[in-house]
Amino acid sequence: MNKATILVFISFLIGCAPIPHAAKIEPEISGQILFNGFPANGAEVTQCISHNGNKCTKHRSVLTDNNGRFKLKARREFRWYVTLLGDEMFAYGFSVVYNGVSYQGCSGSDLGVLENVSDVKYELTSKNECNLSLGW
Repeated sequence: MNKATILVFISFLIGCAPIPHAAKIEPEISGQILFNGFPANGAEVTQCISHNGNKCTKHRSVLTDNNGRFKLKARREFRWYVTLLGDEMFAYGFSVVYNGVSYQGCSGSDLGVLENVSDVKYELTSKNECNLSLGW
């Protein structure tokens, strides 16, 4: 190959692949927290954003409004690269503290491009975890 062909090929790759970029690593999650069927006003919805093994080392939290509604904004991370072969697997979720009691919360995973998750309903008095998996 000559130098012109290599230059055109590299220009094409740089133009098609957003390198560097801000990758979406957690979707926006919104919904409602309920306690015995009623809105859980003032519940703390917490999302772990940094792990060390199985232990959460950094998190962010939001409080539910009068209707038990919450919104965790999407989280992005700066990356120097783009995965060109295969799709990346993402795991995400939240836990809840209400009236001093901790609840398991919801978790999910997705493959590839993350779509926002809306209208999650999580009943604190239910033993079941609400699964947020979007579909892979």
